[in-house]
Amino acid sequence: MLIVPEGIDANLLVRVRQVVLCVALALTFPIMMHPIHEIVEARLRKRNGGGGVLEQAALHASRVAVVAALSAAACFVPAFGSFASFVGSTVCALLSFVLPALFHLRVAGAGAGAARRAADWGVLLFGLAFAAHGLYAAVARRH
Repeated sequence: MLIVPEGIDANLLVRVRQVVLCVALALTFPIMMHPIHEIVEARLRKRNGGGGVLEQAALHASRVAVVAALSAAACFVPAFGSFASFVGSTVCALLSFVLPALFHLRVAGAGAGAARRAADWGVLLFGLAFAAHGLYAAVARRH
C-alpha cells in the first residue's frame, strides 16, 4: 500500500483522500524535523558560540540543507517508501508502547501493584508484537 496511491480510479473521493494525506504529511513534517534541527543547531551553536547575524544565517542554512538532503533521499533513493515504512513501524511502536511501559516498570518497580505491573508487561509485549508485525510487513512488501 502506497502512502499516496496513484493507480486507483480517479473519482472525487480518492482525490480528496490524496489531498488530505498530502496536507497531513506537509503539516507533520516540521514536527518530525524539530528534534533533528535541535541537534544540528546545538552542534553549530557549540562550535560558533554566538548569536550574531552570521550564526543565525548558518542556523537557517543548516535547516535548508537538512530538508534538501531529506528531499533528495526521498526522490532518488530506490525503495525509500519501504525504508520509511520499516523505520516508522518499528520506531513508532517502540516509542509509543515499549519504552513508556519499560520506563514505568523501572521507575515504579516493586512499588507498583501486581495488576499495574501486569498491565505494563501487557503493553510492552503488545508493542513488541506490533513492532515485529511492522518489521515483517515492511520486509514482506519489499520482496
